[in-house]
Amino acid sequence: MNKIQDFKFKFEILKKDKKSKARV
Repeated sequence: MNKIQDFKFKFEILKKDKKSKARV
């Protein structure tokens, strides 16, 4: 996995995490 893919992967998790936190 290259850095760009790793960044995108972490960014997607971060977005999902923010959405779940915003929901609560």
